[in-house]
Amino acid sequence: MTRLLDPLLRPQRLTARVAARDHLAGLQDDLEPISDDMDALRAAFAATNGQLELLRVLREALKPPVRDADEIRAVIEPLETATERVGRLAERLPGPGRKRAGLLCNP
Repeated sequence: MTRLLDPLLRPQRLTARVAARDHLAGLQDDLEPISDDMDALRAAFAATNGQLELLRVLREALKPPVRDADEIRAVIEPLETATERVGRLAERLPGPGRKRAGLLCNP
């Protein structure tokens, strides 16, 4: 009996196929900008990962100078108070090289 109805149902099936095809084409058009956005996001993430790797390398390169600066600071900080005291003592000494009006003068 379905074979008898096939000629009658064929236009409906054809219409459904055309509608489905048109709907899929519309979905394709809607998804294309999303695909472009995803590609841009992938590129941005790749660039960010490259920058992160550069920062890691820079961090490793800066470790020795930072360590050296810490060692220098550890040596200099205790000397600061001593140099301040020596400076105050030198200001009290008579003779050339005293401060006058905020300037060192050598007569």
